[in-house]
Amino acid sequence: MTKKLKLAAFVLAVIFSCGTSAQEKDCVNVGLEDLNDAKTIRSYLFSCDAGDQLIPALLKLNAIPVEVNIPLQLRNQNASAPSLRVEYRLTAFFNFGETTPPDIGLAKLGELIGRMNAAYSVISMELSGGEDLMESRTLGQMNLAAGRAQMMSSYFVKAGLPVEKIKTSTHPAVYPNILAGRARDRNVELVVQLWRN
Repeated sequence: MTKKLKLAAFVLAVIFSCGTSAQEKDCVNVGLEDLNDAKTIRSYLFSCDAGDQLIPALLKLNAIPVEVNIPLQLRNQNASAPSLRVEYRLTAFFNFGETTPPDIGLAKLGELIGRMNAAYSVISMELSGGEDLMESRTLGQMNLAAGRAQMMSSYFVKAGLPVEKIKTSTHPAVYPNILAGRARDRNVELVVQLWRN
């Protein structure tokens, strides 16, 4: 295992402070092929020494599709009422190595779609993904910043937003390379503009 993978595995262990002797014993007979849902993959990553399986496990975790609970259902335009251009901004945060936001982040996306449903037309949506410095150094080949922006794009397309309305990009880490700063750098910054009456 490379030094970078060892460092990434150590970061996961420190973040989640896992690894009891009972858990380590359970890890001996567990293979990546046995992990089929997000909960068990996360348990494996945070409780076991994933070693060379770290990146394959993260890739498997990030490939799990996200369900959209609130569809995008724009209103009909009221031709007799004045139109107002509105803008919403949202920042979604992510766990180390993951391209899907945790449940609280997904709930925020659902709330945003609820607000968007008060409009009659989406002008544009911009999604800019970021990753922290530790991810860039240890998991750079995963291109997490772009993966996070693409995951959010897929989420809104699945909800009903035409893909041509969405523009994705990435941005560099800007916060201090400490635990709190890295947590803020693992994000997607979203800006959506709409027409509503």
